[in-house]
Amino acid sequence: MRPDKSDDVKERILQRVRERAYEAYARAGGPTLEAAATICRRCLGPDGAPSASEPPPKIKELQSRQERALREWAQASGLILEAETFGRHWEAQGRSGETEHDIYYDPSSGRWFKRNNLSYHLEWTEYFDRVVLHNYLFAEAALRFEGFVETTEGLKPIVSQPDIPAQRGANRKEVEAEMEKLGFRRIRGDDYERGDGIVVEDLHDENVLLDDTGHFAFIDPVIYLRVSAVDA
Repeated sequence: MRPDKSDDVKERILQRVRERAYEAYARAGGPTLEAAATICRRCLGPDGAPSASEPPPKIKELQSRQERALREWAQASGLILEAETFGRHWEAQGRSGETEHDIYYDPSSGRWFKRNNLSYHLEWTEYFDRVVLHNYLFAEAALRFEGFVETTEGLKPIVSQPDIPAQRGANRKEVEAEMEKLGFRRIRGDDYERGDGIVVEDLHDENVLLDDTGHFAFIDPVIYLRVSAVDA
């Protein structure tokens, strides 16, 4: 497939996923989340989504443009949350976090709250797409979009996720069998791909849990769309 068609391919793949994923959008914040993704997509311009080979200043400029548009929309929509509330809970629980998330647990709601730093994403659209794809595939641990907080590094998205009572982490053989039921094949290590271009990575035993009844919960995979999908 010619490189100049890659953005069209990605959009067609995403559109097919959207058509099959109406309930996933509802679990992830419904039209609010889709509106956020649309705002970011409009900022991409004629060149479409950037690649990792783009000059860093160009990627930074796109991120800033998207952030400004999101902030204006979020302020008008009442989606700017109190940063102090997240920070207070996060500090009280020892500043827990991962490479891309600061997290804390809220016992009153039984949910984990996650503040993402977008370190795994070249631009904001990829983040919103990932949330929707997660909920489309893994409804048992669906993410709920809460809004945004302002930080010293700029605007950051907040999602929450139900606490999963797990007995243990799943091993690779168990994960592979479960992913095959969803139409995925393992392509390397803990990474999987499906014919419609959805790639799910990082499915190790800390991200795939089993409860005492044998049910799976996928809690923090990396999900994205491969633009070179054969059947696009």
